[in-house]
Amino acid sequence: IYVAPVVRESANTFKNPQNYREGMKDLQWKQQFCETIEALEQNNTRELVKRPRGAKRPHTKCILKLNETTHGSKRYKARSVVRGDQQEYGVSYALTFSAVLELTSGKVTLVMSRI
Repeated sequence: IYVAPVVRESANTFKNPQNYREGMKDLQWKQQFCETIEALEQNNTRELVKRPRGAKRPHTKCILKLNETTHGSKRYKARSVVRGDQQEYGVSYALTFSAVLELTSGKVTLVMSRI
């Protein structure tokens, strides 16, 4: 039976934690957050640097989201993000670039390159 995503989401009574403190009360979220941090360290995707004298520590936010597949399995996702709206160019950062490509855009690009 096909169930429209809107109906499926409205039937879902689970509420995602709103912050880090709420999430850490649940063992599943705590475990997922630790796995995410370990993956960042193993992949060398970040570099710890000394904070310059007088510079403020950037505020971060913890994003916790539970995704359910159409088959009913659950996947806990945890992210820690820097609040970019509180940064100043030249003070908090000098250059940022993040190459992001959506799957559909990538497929279209590959198809168009073959034509």
